[in-house]
Amino acid sequence: MNSTIRLAAEAAILSLAIATVAATEPAQDPRPALENVTLLSTVVNFGDLAPRANTETLRILIREIAPPREAERLSEVLRSKGQAGLERALEHRDVGFLQFGERFPEPLAAAFVTEVDGSRHLMLVSERPLGSRELWGNLRSESYRFRLVEIDLDDSNHGSGTMLPAARFVEREGQMIAENLGVWPWRLLNVRPAAG
Repeated sequence: MNSTIRLAAEAAILSLAIATVAATEPAQDPRPALENVTLLSTVVNFGDLAPRANTETLRILIREIAPPREAERLSEVLRSKGQAGLERALEHRDVGFLQFGERFPEPLAAAFVTEVDGSRHLMLVSERPLGSRELWGNLRSESYRFRLVEIDLDDSNHGSGTMLPAARFVEREGQMIAENLGVWPWRLLNVRPAAG
């Protein structure tokens, strides 16, 4: 048996549902690969109180897609060891990066792909860089250690998605739940392969 992972957005909470499916021999997929690929997107941050949205270019490099069993393993780590255990399991992993504008790239800790309604659903997890004020100020945001990105892609790797810019994971009723620090997830528009 294999496990699959799906990210479902509902404003401030994204739920990772772990479903068991029968193992089958994978068929040859004619669509472009998602490993060793770079995607570009426009990120729209509506903000919780801002009168207008902020936009920025996001570059995503994916070097490696996790096997389906990895979702189940991480879910078990969260169940048995909490978010601190999940942080330890994901720290120092580097399967690609997220880069906002010209800022320093943030390493991706995990990348998952599943089929959802005929399109590929990409889910990315990175460790969010924390500022010194968060680390030393005992702020609530310090416990929201992750960024979570979900993108639905068509057959040519074009699509759209959402991002939780500051998220934490909790386990509820056997499910791995991602909670956003803010009210609204950010939007990813015009997701497309990078030229060249």
